[in-house]
Amino acid sequence: MPDEANGRGAPLPPELAAWIGRESEPLTLPDVVSDADLRRYANALDDANPLWQDDAYARDAGYAGRVAPPCLVLEFFRPPAGADENDERGLRSPGGVNAWGIEVPVPPEFTRLRRGEDDVEWFAPVRPGDRITVRQRVADIQLKAGRSGALLLITRENEFVNQRGELLVRQRVTSIRRRE
Repeated sequence: MPDEANGRGAPLPPELAAWIGRESEPLTLPDVVSDADLRRYANALDDANPLWQDDAYARDAGYAGRVAPPCLVLEFFRPPAGADENDERGLRSPGGVNAWGIEVPVPPEFTRLRRGEDDVEWFAPVRPGDRITVRQRVADIQLKAGRSGALLLITRENEFVNQRGELLVRQRVTSIRRRE
């Protein structure tokens, strides 16, 4: 199945190839980042770093004040269990809105889903009071041969910006689907 000439694998069906480069509408998360978010996340991780807890310490370290633990912003984009029908406000929507990203129409034979890879770049700290907006793009789709058969790799790129339009984080997530 692999096409050695391009190193990418088998040619994609046109209906899948058409999804590469598609972008979601920007999704502004329903709540601003709060002091409580920083405290709860740090407590959940048992992380006593004073950068997340002490404004004076953070200022002495060169920040404008407390900053969020780096991965906190990624958790804001994770849909809570059962949230696939929530709207952009985080409220239950009877219409079945999927506010959490682009759903690529995967061929039905690719039923097994695995998380393949995450690549995260941090550009600026997240601070209490920030209002986060997420933009998602389908960065790549590849069809490859694996030891267990055909694999479909879908890479999405999420960009998190604050209310000033500053890029905070870029995350590339690759999911792997294989045939049952």
